[in-house]
Amino acid sequence: LDPDNQCPKEKVEMLTSQLKWFIFSDTVFVAMPFDPSFHPDDLETYLIFFTLTVKHINRRMFEIGLPVRGAVHIGDVLMSKRCFAGKAIVEAFELGKRFKVAGTVISDQANAFIFNRFSSKTNFQKLFKHLIIECDVSTGINCSEKIKTLCWFYLHTGLSEPLKIPADLNGFITEKFTANGKKLSEEKDRSKVNNTEKLFRDWQDASHKQ
Repeated sequence: LDPDNQCPKEKVEMLTSQLKWFIFSDTVFVAMPFDPSFHPDDLETYLIFFTLTVKHINRRMFEIGLPVRGAVHIGDVLMSKRCFAGKAIVEAFELGKRFKVAGTVISDQANAFIFNRFSSKTNFQKLFKHLIIECDVSTGINCSEKIKTLCWFYLHTGLSEPLKIPADLNGFITEKFTANGKKLSEEKDRSKVNNTEKLFRDWQDASHKQ
């Protein structure tokens, strides 16, 4: 996120030392612990760094043909070098699993926490309004729910350029879903492609309106 090495070394170390993650089976769990006693500027920096990191993971996984779905949530979590536990993990897992789309949703609690922190910071508000977009997302056949989603299309950070959106968006998404040998043999798999296409088009529409 800082290819020109413009960020002070001590700030880089402060951020990277807070970021924790586990990879197990087909799941990636990323967390950034914080304390309410942190200086407000530090807490805002943590939130920006964490959100951009999750956005970057989402995009890179999709680009290499491993579309993922998940959720950003906030709550108490216990972590060690070999295990983790906490109600917030279960809540995030259940929230992400509810939506039949390759995308990341933002819980109401996490969304409120983010925007309450940046209510008076115009530039940061603009950043998050481009990152977090409310969409009507499928939860099953003929069922959907309005939810905040993490949009990774447009933001230009570090070495990451805004995505060049192809004209054949459905074909592009299908290619990514099948890149590693997966077959779209079941209706639920084909519908996830269509749901993801709708999500991406909603991101496009939201960007045009902003």
